[in-house]
Amino acid sequence: MLLRSRRWTQAGAGILVFLAHSVVLIVLLRFDFDYSRVALFRPYSLVCYGLAAIWLSIGVQFVVGRHDGWVPFSIKLNARRRTLVGAVAVVAIAAWSVRENWEVNDRSDSDVAARSANLVLQNLPDDAIMIAEGDMEAFTLGYLHFVEGLRPDITLLSSLGLAYANRLFHPSAPADRRTEILRQFVTQTDRRVFVSDAHNLLSLCDGCGMRMFGFVAEALRGGSGFGTVEMRRVPEAEDFFNEMVDAELSDAWEYGYRTAFLERYGSYLGILAASDNPAARRLAEPLLPAAVQDYHCLTGMVNATIPDWTPETGKLIVAWLEKARRLLPSVRLTKREHGLHYYLGGLVELKRGDRQAAKRMFSRSVEIYNSSGNPSLGELRALARSGAG
Repeated sequence: MLLRSRRWTQAGAGILVFLAHSVVLIVLLRFDFDYSRVALFRPYSLVCYGLAAIWLSIGVQFVVGRHDGWVPFSIKLNARRRTLVGAVAVVAIAAWSVRENWEVNDRSDSDVAARSANLVLQNLPDDAIMIAEGDMEAFTLGYLHFVEGLRPDITLLSSLGLAYANRLFHPSAPADRRTEILRQFVTQTDRRVFVSDAHNLLSLCDGCGMRMFGFVAEALRGGSGFGTVEMRRVPEAEDFFNEMVDAELSDAWEYGYRTAFLERYGSYLGILAASDNPAARRLAEPLLPAAVQDYHCLTGMVNATIPDWTPETGKLIVAWLEKARRLLPSVRLTKREHGLHYYLGGLVELKRGDRQAAKRMFSRSVEIYNSSGNPSLGELRALARSGAG
């Protein structure tokens, strides 16, 4: 009707918005519909539904107006009654929609994100610097810190330059530039610096060691990367670990927070379990039986211990990765996480000296997650330069 009445602006705008939130979005996502993307982009379809409802109402109005004689006399209404009927219909539809969808969208009892963020903020020392990684962590920590006013003594930064007024760079800055700015900041400050992912800490502080708590890591200046690692036990983190490892979460957001926490805590447990220090191994012993039953803990353990591969730790790593492989069909993974599984398998095969098996693993990783962010691409290039395969 809009086109027939030559209302080109309204019709064109509606079509463009509809396509942007449907076809264009699907193409941008490369038809990748893992659980995290479904949860993140689900609201976008509401725009399409809303436009479809508007177009339908315009069409109904056009049909009724064009064929007014077809409408039975008994239901013909004056303007006032039509308004009343329309209002009743809108209220009824809204009430039905709330009733049908309230339970699935009610997040009042969803506290995994808040508890995870509280665990981080409440265990930071006075005047610390915390670098939040990723968007999920940045927004949960940011809400508690900037909105709720929790821990006003610390400085909270986003590694991606998201949202915060104190950001060091714009989110559109190239990844190498972001890393360089953060590295300069960490190098120049004399305050204690913490990050969530211990692996990312090494790229921000050349020559630094680390102090690991299981859910955050602290830069130790004057260390030598993974060669200088201190471990600190936090009872609250152990309690949260025990709860998360047994939790069955259907909500995609809660599942994402659980996954991130268990991978990081797995790194902590893996280093303890593979340590040649009996006291360190004793710290991990009570938690290991539960950890080796969870896929994300196992991959965190493997990822953290591969750099310090020895014949003794190699046996542990191979056993952990095999256990993760058996659990693989039962877990929800993004393509990135699925590709990482085979990347870790390739690293293990390299450590064992089987370059052909490593190449197969890296190639499988790229088949699953063909992205510039997949480290398997770099490993395949290195193998090609060395003449493997």
